[in-house]
Amino acid sequence: MISIIIPVRNRPALLDKCVQRVKELAKGEHEIIVVDDASVGGIGMQDSDVHVLVNPVSLGPGGARNAGAREAKGDILFFIDSDIILCADAFEIVNECITSQKYDALQGMFSAQAAYPDFFSVYKNLYWNFNQSKMDPGSYNLCTAIFAIRKETFLKLGGFNETSLVGEDREFGVLLQKSHVRMLQAKELQGTHYKSFNFKSLVLHHFQNAVNCGTFILKGTGISMGNRKSEILGIVLIPMLLLPIAAFFFVLKAPHILFWICGLCVMACLFLTKDFVGYCAKQKGVLFAMAAFLMHALEYNIAFVGLAWSVVRFSLFQRKDLNFRFESIV
Repeated sequence: MISIIIPVRNRPALLDKCVQRVKELAKGEHEIIVVDDASVGGIGMQDSDVHVLVNPVSLGPGGARNAGAREAKGDILFFIDSDIILCADAFEIVNECITSQKYDALQGMFSAQAAYPDFFSVYKNLYWNFNQSKMDPGSYNLCTAIFAIRKETFLKLGGFNETSLVGEDREFGVLLQKSHVRMLQAKELQGTHYKSFNFKSLVLHHFQNAVNCGTFILKGTGISMGNRKSEILGIVLIPMLLLPIAAFFFVLKAPHILFWICGLCVMACLFLTKDFVGYCAKQKGVLFAMAAFLMHALEYNIAFVGLAWSVVRFSLFQRKDLNFRFESIV
């Protein structure tokens, strides 16, 4: 039996869609556990087919998942976020991969189909889908939005680190790797991600993600960047090319040099993003791809600022309770 564990905090409408889809696919053969992580006003979930756990105080995403795992009766734990609508054959894929004894864990991915039609939501969804589809099948770069694991393995590892309020999934991925857990990036295990963005929320999202990634690197977590070396190069290179633009324009008053540097920045960004931009063009057309290119170039600069801030924050405000644990238990 599979135990589906859905942590949620303050989004009951999306949760209802998620649970109804899970019930439709489970057909009464699997256990459904919803963990309400101290939602304001509760989630209003009253369903005899769903086991609802309520945390009186928020334990964070890792703590909420652990609480569900402790109550689970199934041999396989299937964690999904409350804004995910699973593909039709999700449970068959999980069963085939894990019960066959070939793998101990598997991670799914977001489908290319966006739940919301606006540019920023579609752009971000394609960005996620593109990167996940290019990930090596044996990568441990973990995202727990769609993630299944043997219960025995999960309990031996001690579950997610409940002191990590962000990045607990990345940390757990490192623990899986160090413990030699057999994990698969299952490209066919997909779900539609009901996540909406506007310009402001997208900028803040990338800034915070860069801060988190920078902190992980500084802590020496050993987190793999997978197939995203060009992303890292762009984050460093593009802003470094843009900085001389301001210097030449404001100090040397050399517009012809400014022109060449701008051209060099555009060419470098095109080279580094050509695969993603081409993917956007294939999915949504040339005009969308052009806008995606501009947004991606902006994100390089946002990420550069986020990484720089992570260095400052880590140097000045490092706290012992943010330390990560990576001991191998299995």
